[in-house]
Amino acid sequence: MADPTKPDLSVFAPAAKQAAAAGASRPSDTLTKLPACPQEMQLEARPFYRQAGKLILQAGILSARDIPTLISYAEAQCELLMIHHIIDEEGRFQQSAFGPKPHPALTERRHLQNLVRQYQAALGFGPASRLKVQPPVEADSSSVSSRPQANQA
Repeated sequence: MADPTKPDLSVFAPAAKQAAAAGASRPSDTLTKLPACPQEMQLEARPFYRQAGKLILQAGILSARDIPTLISYAEAQCELLMIHHIIDEEGRFQQSAFGPKPHPALTERRHLQNLVRQYQAALGFGPASRLKVQPPVEADSSSVSSRPQANQA
């Protein structure tokens, strides 16, 4: 089982490798080194920052303007991990005067999951975002089209 303290960003690795192999040109504001974690960042959020930052850096798309989004992504992932621990410890339901009710952390988890997805899309982790990041594939005239041809009668 994967380590829950590290985000699963393995789906982004092929795009990073492909961009590096293709020698994708870097825009002028692209960083070549990941800045250190801010001192005010929680210790638990730092692995998320480093791993995601490393992948974005390898893809050649990390700019100074992305650092605040990367920080927010790491902090949201950290909070999501904490919420999972709370739900694991306290359970999905709580007793109230009117019977069991869903744990309030479930609502917070749903909110954080949506927030993490938004940050992932902004940083290029989503499938649609990766398509924008990947270098274009050169068209080969000898390749056969996968589109069916209309029968001509």
